Amino acid sequence: MPEVQFLTNQAEKVEGLAYAGFETFKGSPYTSCARETGQNSRDAATANPVGVHFNLLVVPRAQVPFADQLEHSVKCCLKNPHDDKTKLHLERALKAISSPDIKVLQISDRNTTGLTGPTTDPRSVFAALVKGDGVTNKSDETSAGSFGIGKNAAFAVSDLQTVIYSTLYKDTRGGEGPTRFAA
Repeated sequence: MPEVQFLTNQAEKVEGLAYAGFETFKGSPYTSCARETGQNSRDAATANPVGVHFNLLVVPRAQVPFADQLEHSVKCCLKNPHDDKTKLHLERALKAISSPDIKVLQISDRNTTGLTGPTTDPRSVFAALVKGDGVTNKSDETSAGSFGIGKNAAFAVSDLQTVIYSTLYKDTRGGEGPTRFAA
């Protein structure tokens, strides 16, 4: 079972809910998520038409990877919220992750390259998506959305601000490698 690993904050950087990456899409989160996802899928097309599918699933909590870890983390954050807005957000997150059934927005695409990897290659699309801020590794300079900001739209539709990515890519040795990474 996958685990959540939180990065250490050696610089003691302070971040709040008004992070620009989320705020950009907060006004119309679902429209933004659909637009940005479609744009990224179109930019990775291998054949036409590219298909993007959105499914709202209701998943038993027991089937959600690392649900216990997320709940524990939210409870820890609730012990000392930064302000009332943060407290409300954390209370919504706790309600969502504590529920016996959790709503999951599943987004998948077809006729695309997928998220080329591996995650350990800083030049890979997968690494830019899950590890990069303000960077993009799109192969075509004329691709729409080449600033690495649109990936945050998915977080704007999540009460937990959690996204799980999964892909099947061809590695540099010609084989296939399944990869999962939570951000």
